[in-house]
Amino acid sequence: GYTGFEGSPGDRLKALHALQDAFPVGRWHDGIDAEPLMVMPEGMRRQDLKTYVIDFNGTPILDRWSQSPRRTLRKEQAGFLPLEPAPTEIMVDLLRSSYARHRRRLPLRSDKLGAMVTTLREMGLVEVLGIRAAAAPHPWQATVAVLAQEREAAYWLAGSVAGPAMTVLLGQLLPRMQEEGWERFDFAGANTPTIAEFKRRLGPILVPYSAYTWNRGLWKGMKSIFQPIPTVVTQRSPAPNER
Repeated sequence: GYTGFEGSPGDRLKALHALQDAFPVGRWHDGIDAEPLMVMPEGMRRQDLKTYVIDFNGTPILDRWSQSPRRTLRKEQAGFLPLEPAPTEIMVDLLRSSYARHRRRLPLRSDKLGAMVTTLREMGLVEVLGIRAAAAPHPWQATVAVLAQEREAAYWLAGSVAGPAMTVLLGQLLPRMQEEGWERFDFAGANTPTIAEFKRRLGPILVPYSAYTWNRGLWKGMKSIFQPIPTVVTQRSPAPNER
């Protein structure tokens, strides 16, 4: 089941250090509660983006879903097995297939992406979950890699076969997280219109954030910058929900 994660801010920094050794481009964002950095090192690029976030406090999450995904969940959920841990390679395959349906390529080679997910799973910072078809031979239908720390989680990498599988997966995952006392679930982006519309129907609020990109040659200089960042950011209020 969905068991949660342990770790500290230092763990995140260690993960970044480990992953930078394997991947040529680094990307980091300041969190949805932080103002953008006012001073950036030369060669670093900032993008101002938006994401959808679910606050688990209050109304049961499925009551916030729009009519269309609630109808899909009621109609289709019997065709799937309960949510369970999924192999990393299955997640990567489904993610690649989802990108292909949108005529896009993965930003990393499949083996490198799998290695990155495996590294973070071993560090306890990621859990990969999925659902399989109820009918034998029970093929995997949808998976999601969830980044989480303390009582907050993020929908990081997700892929599925065409159809209702991802709606059913989230229809199992989100109520369970709410029951277990999680505070917030970040959908990790609301910047691709068709995908953002799917997320919007699941009861989130729209929140701005900033993303930062740097090249491998800057990494040594970045190490001294990452540690103090949490002490210089300030709170940002969410933008109004778009419905």
